[in-house]
Amino acid sequence: MTSILMDLAVELERKLGLSRARAISIAHSQLLEMRRERLPSNHSICGELDDTTARNDLVQFLDRLGAYPSGDYRGRGIVLCAGGTRYFRYAWVCINMLRRMGCRLPIEMWHFGHYELDEFMTELVRPLDVTTVDALRVRKRHPIRLLLSYAIKPYALLHSSFEEVLLLDADNVPLINVETLFDEPGFRGSGSLFWPDEAPISASNPIWRICNLPYREEPAFESGQMVIAKPASWRALNLTMHMNAHSDYFYQYLQGDKDCFQIAWRVACAPYSLIPYPMKRLAGAMCQHNSYGRLVFQHRNDAKWDRDNQRIPGFVHEDECLALLDELDRRWDGRIATHE
Repeated sequence: MTSILMDLAVELERKLGLSRARAISIAHSQLLEMRRERLPSNHSICGELDDTTARNDLVQFLDRLGAYPSGDYRGRGIVLCAGGTRYFRYAWVCINMLRRMGCRLPIEMWHFGHYELDEFMTELVRPLDVTTVDALRVRKRHPIRLLLSYAIKPYALLHSSFEEVLLLDADNVPLINVETLFDEPGFRGSGSLFWPDEAPISASNPIWRICNLPYREEPAFESGQMVIAKPASWRALNLTMHMNAHSDYFYQYLQGDKDCFQIAWRVACAPYSLIPYPMKRLAGAMCQHNSYGRLVFQHRNDAKWDRDNQRIPGFVHEDECLALLDELDRRWDGRIATHE
């Protein structure tokens, strides 16, 4: 568990601006809490996974998974994962741009506890129809083996209150009213809509053999945005979460949560639609299209929003986004109350 502890500590250090010692202390507390709350039903059927047990574990997980709980989820909405001072700034831009593009869907902003989001930050986004959700509290009702770093994305997607969900990275900037994505023919026909990354999961990656899957020549999924209907995607979505709960095994072969989505959908034989247009690169940003070839997202995956923002040639609405950051700086001192 030492490597997991350090990975979590580094993530907390990066997101919260903590000292390494403080980050390690918080990470240790979170891991101990996870161990105390873990239930037998959340353990891998085969115990700790290896190359010989992983495939059987995934199959048996699907075999014992219950049917979609009709009535537990309602309506459409957007999920962001945005705890910590840096990611809150990104989310502030994203949320405000969603509203300025005409989107009126409710938004859930997920985070890891009071170290990542305080009441003042919550009140800043509440008028924008944003509900903040503490994943650590949800974990008490829905225990999971491991819930670290980017695994919060499939966890929030699975346990959000919405039946149809647009999952967005906080540093993504919409160029359209994203409500139209729920009407995409590919989504209506399959129940899940994904966007392409630049390169595929390699044909030589052992994951294909381990999961007994034939290699398919298609781009990897880019998880900065996806649209999921839970009724149609229930088995694949739960399997994605199960794989992320075993990130200590699967991440040695896969690039985090994004590749787990693709492998889980394949293992579960779940239908999906992949946008046919390749990602467009700007300096420090990835741009994605809708199925008609129109640019709909600008994802600042490299050139993050900060106080000394570099300009990106061709980035639409950049001045408006920078003005939103200036507004946030006037209203918020950039600190989380629990760290004062």
